[in-house]
Amino acid sequence: MGSAPVRVLLIEQNASLAETIRRVLAPHPVDISYTPEEGLSRLRKGGYSLALVNCELPRLSGVDMVTTAHRESLLTPIIILADPAHEAIAVEALKAGAIDYVLTTDALKAGILGERVIKALAHSRLIQERQSLLGQLREKNGEVERMNNELLGQQKQLLDLATELQRLNEDLRESDRVKSEIVSMVNHELRTPMTAVKEGIALILDDILGPVSEEQRKFLTIAKSNLERLGSLINRFLDWSKLEAGKMAMHRVPMHLPDLIKEIEDSMFPLLREKGLTLETRVDTLPPVVADRNWLIHVLTNLVANAIKFSPRQGRVILHAELVKEDKGASMVQIHVEDEGAGVPKGDLRKIFEAFYQVRKGSKQKVEGTGLGLFICQLVVERHGGRIWVESPVREGRGSRFSFTLPVSLVDDDGRRV
Repeated sequence: MGSAPVRVLLIEQNASLAETIRRVLAPHPVDISYTPEEGLSRLRKGGYSLALVNCELPRLSGVDMVTTAHRESLLTPIIILADPAHEAIAVEALKAGAIDYVLTTDALKAGILGERVIKALAHSRLIQERQSLLGQLREKNGEVERMNNELLGQQKQLLDLATELQRLNEDLRESDRVKSEIVSMVNHELRTPMTAVKEGIALILDDILGPVSEEQRKFLTIAKSNLERLGSLINRFLDWSKLEAGKMAMHRVPMHLPDLIKEIEDSMFPLLREKGLTLETRVDTLPPVVADRNWLIHVLTNLVANAIKFSPRQGRVILHAELVKEDKGASMVQIHVEDEGAGVPKGDLRKIFEAFYQVRKGSKQKVEGTGLGLFICQLVVERHGGRIWVESPVREGRGSRFSFTLPVSLVDDDGRRV
């Protein structure tokens, strides 16, 4: 038996809480009624899989709403939302016929509210199917018995699924708690004292605290360099955690890519010169792209720096940008960064964008880094609405080409739609 699309009615006078619950229940569509009269009118019209009702509505309480719904034989199951201080009222609503109640403090947690909604919808579906079976009882008693057995099996599966979902939610909450503790530890117990040590070394190197010998200066300089590398690693770890949690702000604005590529070319010049490499840029005539400038520079710098690291001396790195049409017809700017190195082993291509993954040690070149660079690039590109991928080898059995796309701006420099 096919299930009808899920549609939820929320009767809640607090607009802020109502919008929060709508987001928690996404992608299920949620209709909001801010008054009990409007909500009761919608219940009478029907078409809802479930109703969430605040127990303390003006003029018509949640208990009254449940009582009225049962008196008028309205079949939509009702879950009561209650402030912790008014839990006793919610219990009265259960006695009046509500299917369940959820405290408003729990309603803001997707796992708890989602679990209750899943159970309520499952219960609602079982009731509807059971009624359908009872309607056939007069004609086919044996068929009804068989279908009831099937329903019992489905009910067990739903209960098993609900139990598994609860376990997964608990595991996820525990994982989030541990991750938050690690991020807090890195931020406060590593970065803060490290900054103090770095500043102290700088004071000594600047002879502010007195003269130092050349031997002392040598080792202090090494220590300062290592602290800077550790600081870069910590910052990259914190960026990863914020990006993955969706907490890193993105300020996307229209911008011209050729100017930004020239900036990347200038900043990479010392690394290129050190290995005797040339950066060959090919930029087609392009419309502006919509991107966060700093994060786009981060992605391009990471890809070009990787290409430099893996390219042989006296070789070249190619940076190419072009306008393309995606499968669905949308115009995108596609950017390629290509090197002439040994290429990415076939077994690493599938995992190269995973967090903390690095090319396996079978490569002839020494690989250094955190294993977060390409993973962060992927998060940034996807947050921009694009995609990123790698091809290897690209020519004569060698080289790698990393490519990503960015959306085209729909307005020109004068603010006119294009």
